[in-house]
Amino acid sequence: MAIPTTLPLSMSTIKTELGLGGSQSLTACFAAATGTFNATYSGAKDRVSNFRGYNHTCNTSTSLNLYPSSGQASSGSGTCPSGGSEVPHYFHPAVANVVSGSSTVTTDLGGCNVFNGGGLWYRVRSNGGEASTFYSVRISSLGAVIGKIACT
Repeated sequence: MAIPTTLPLSMSTIKTELGLGGSQSLTACFAAATGTFNATYSGAKDRVSNFRGYNHTCNTSTSLNLYPSSGQASSGSGTCPSGGSEVPHYFHPAVANVVSGSSTVTTDLGGCNVFNGGGLWYRVRSNGGEASTFYSVRISSLGAVIGKIACT
């Protein structure tokens, strides 16, 4: 649903439209904006009012299983051991069902709710027909994959 052009506009409204939470900055909101800006208000993309009439477009995704409960660690080596419950998360895009370095992680299939990875490492299993292929991925607070190593 597009952000109204007539009502008072707040950061909370913008973050809701983008599927962001917490204390995300205006810069982070613009970085997460993959939709259409209203030409009347889009401007230099440096103020809240630029989001008037903005309509967020969610991304297509690939579901991969993330192991956040047991695999969460501050370094890549701590995330490869087995165990823990799989939690489905969604990667946009995932090349051949393997997380790419340019992937964004969300908690929903539509790609609207960005996963806050907190800059930590997580173990992820590829769904590309190789059930035992695991990777360790580092996910930023904005859901961006910022590191990846193969588990051996």
